[in-house]
Amino acid sequence: MPQNKTICIVDDQDVIVEMYRIKLEQAGYRVVAAEDGEQGYDVIKKIKPDLALIDIVMPKMDGLTLVRKLKKDKELKHIPIIILSNYISPEENEEALRLGALFSLAKPHFLPSQILEIIDEVLEERE
Repeated sequence: MPQNKTICIVDDQDVIVEMYRIKLEQAGYRVVAAEDGEQGYDVIKKIKPDLALIDIVMPKMDGLTLVRKLKKDKELKHIPIIILSNYISPEENEEALRLGALFSLAKPHFLPSQILEIIDEVLEERE
């Protein structure tokens, strides 16, 4: 399924990025990463990934601002977004989903293998 599919991880924690990069690449995905929301927007605009995994708390531009910006861009608004953050307040969760994120997940409650299953399902539905 993941053949030629690209996932963009936007997260300022290197250890998280590497953990998900390894898991996704083992599953056959191509992975690109950005360390903050501004860089994330630039990378997503340039490569137009098949899906974006976005953290909420980041320097320069937070995840909700990034989602808002992506969903306003007619070239990028179709890209599926999964919010993946250490902590998500009920308000942030509601806002992320209202803005168009498909899922808003707290990292501590999901194993990378569970996130991979969700990504596979989202991308299968899009085919």
